[in-house]
Amino acid sequence: MVLVSHPCCFLFQSAEPEPVQCSVEGDSLLCELGNPFRSNQEVQVLIRFQPNEINLDIREIQTVIQLSTLSEQADVSPVFISMLVKISLQASLTLVGAPGHASFSGHVIGESAIKGTEDVGGLLVFTLQVHIHGKRLGHHDNLQVLFDWPKEVSNGKWLLYLTEIQINGTSNSGCFPPGNVINPLNLMLSEENRKRRSLGEQGSDGEAPSPLLHLLNQRKSYTLGQGQGQG
Repeated sequence: MVLVSHPCCFLFQSAEPEPVQCSVEGDSLLCELGNPFRSNQEVQVLIRFQPNEINLDIREIQTVIQLSTLSEQADVSPVFISMLVKISLQASLTLVGAPGHASFSGHVIGESAIKGTEDVGGLLVFTLQVHIHGKRLGHHDNLQVLFDWPKEVSNGKWLLYLTEIQINGTSNSGCFPPGNVINPLNLMLSEENRKRRSLGEQGSDGEAPSPLLHLLNQRKSYTLGQGQGQG
């Protein structure tokens, strides 16, 4: 008889060859190899387990295999097996709808003369959906989404000025990356910005929102990072 101890994150599936009979007792698996098991007899056993609810923090799983016989076997020692865990997360990032067209014209003013976001130019809204396929991330794990957008042109002039990031579907309604990248000039938000913010707050109460960034599934935990690029 073979005794296989396995963690609760493994579920027993099957054993081969067919004469081998296995039964689950708690966190152990008992496999009957034959009775009697004759002298000099050999058998190769294939045992299949199915992963179940493995936490993302787990990187290694250990199990112990012990041979048990009715006769005394002084030289039979348990075998310790370590298995490395590799977890692949299936996620998708989708742009919902086109942000529209931006027009640049009119009198050019200096940065010191800009008081509100309406002085910067037309508002471009990028709505993104983040979706996790399969099981949830877990209680202590985060999904981080990194963005690299054309912030400025080669001579240092502004190209796309980031005014705010709104989030729907999590406990956080906004994202504030380090480095003072959101509205660094502390400009007054335009009326259109305020309307969209109001819609996002209404959406958190159950109505359909119109966020800049839309994250699905309230049970998942997310953090957002922000890269900086040049056009």
